[in-house]
Amino acid sequence: MSSEDDVKTPYDKFELATAILLGMTALGAALAGQQGGQWGGKQLEAFSAANSLTTKAATQYTEDTVLVNADYAAVAAAKSFILQARDASGQARERNFDLASYYYTYQMSELGYKAMGLPMDYYVEDEEEGGEEAAPQGEEAQAVEAATTEDAAADEEAAADGEEDPEAIAETALERDLPDEVLLASLGTELDDEYIDQALAAGTKMFEDADKRFEEGRQANDNGDKFDLAVVFYTVALFFAGLGLVFKTPMRWKFFFAGLLFFGGTTIYMLTLNWTT
Repeated sequence: MSSEDDVKTPYDKFELATAILLGMTALGAALAGQQGGQWGGKQLEAFSAANSLTTKAATQYTEDTVLVNADYAAVAAAKSFILQARDASGQARERNFDLASYYYTYQMSELGYKAMGLPMDYYVEDEEEGGEEAAPQGEEAQAVEAATTEDAAADEEAAADGEEDPEAIAETALERDLPDEVLLASLGTELDDEYIDQALAAGTKMFEDADKRFEEGRQANDNGDKFDLAVVFYTVALFFAGLGLVFKTPMRWKFFFAGLLFFGGTTIYMLTLNWTT
């Protein structure tokens, strides 16, 4: 009959401690891998958004640059006619002033026109292209056709009676021409840097948004790399803890504590990182 000293315990303390360490290290490695994967997804999302924004920003910036160049060209042409008008007289003077007014009021963007300090009452906005109205049908179509015929007949009759005066029409058109003194005063005004900043603001803002998204992607990549490094450290901890099971001498505790050291250090390191959900 064996004595109590010969009775073996149901488990080995070293094996129990090693099993707990291996399990906790595996959980830590899995958690670090999960965080690394999530940061990788955020990185791809941010880089994709940055690429899309950059493409749109480049398009917008190009369009804005074309408008800026068009405004500068219109100002140069208008001032050329103003200088010619200043040294001319009679019809040549009026013609050059009219052409200068045309370039200002018709060929410039509203932003450029305002930057030149010109009165807005004379500015002519571009007409927006509207959708075509649906063609009327049935009785409505007949009524519209009859009204159109009557209007055309009235116009022809008025033209035959000489009611439309060409000079009156010309005077009405010239009412929108900028006054001569305003045109002459514009010679001292230039499109400045503030105008350029405002004209290119949309494209510049989109580039800034793209840079911001790219920086978010770069930061997500760095965070993911740090969690991947934690997985490597946990793997080292698993290596030392598992290696201790091979030995049957007290040396195995040295491997256990080496694994425990890597596990504890890696866990503390992970707690300092940025986590995502």
